[in-house]
Amino acid sequence: MLARSANAGLDRCVKPGPGATLDLTFTDPEVIMSTQLTPTRTVVPHLVAGGILTLVCGVAVQVVAIPLTDVSDDRFSSPWSSTALIWVSLLYAVLHVLIAYGLWAVRDRARTAAGRGGLTLAAGATLLLFAGEIASIPMRDRLLEDPTVGLVTGLLFGLGTLVSALAMLVAGIAEVRARRTPFSVAVLASGVVTAALLGLILTPVMALAIGIYGASISVVGFTARNA
Repeated sequence: MLARSANAGLDRCVKPGPGATLDLTFTDPEVIMSTQLTPTRTVVPHLVAGGILTLVCGVAVQVVAIPLTDVSDDRFSSPWSSTALIWVSLLYAVLHVLIAYGLWAVRDRARTAAGRGGLTLAAGATLLLFAGEIASIPMRDRLLEDPTVGLVTGLLFGLGTLVSALAMLVAGIAEVRARRTPFSVAVLASGVVTAALLGLILTPVMALAIGIYGASISVVGFTARNA
């Protein structure tokens, strides 16, 4: 009798009355936290900003600075004066840091180990470009034929661009094979653009090529939000 009474009381407490609905939905606090506090969502703007600013700077240099310069083409600082190159190099150094941080941050959006590894390596390679900008400052008065200039552009800018291109290509191919999404395609496209940039270093259209590279990076940042 006691057991039967207890069951009847429990039924009255649990069963909904006529016309009522019973909502037994359970929300796991950890699920809420994981969806609301995803780290990559908070740092994607760094990648987007770095890419867009690189695009703007590249176009400005190609369209305005180069046609209006009176600095000789054989100088390392061209099209900038020696003093202007200091500020330009510092600006680009900041942009490289933004992009490197953004690439490192969005690596968790990748679905494959190769994708995550490639994005991480690309972030590290971008820091070589940062080092190249800083190393350019003390060489701003030298000629392009100076061996030291070739060492810096080849070792830092050249190697940084090469490793970044290979890393993005590996990441992009792996991600597209796993699942074709706007993010995976954007990573692959950025790798192709970066690889093309290798052949345009120290050419008359290098600034524009750098701007296009920035555009491809910003697209990676945009698409990473919904990856």
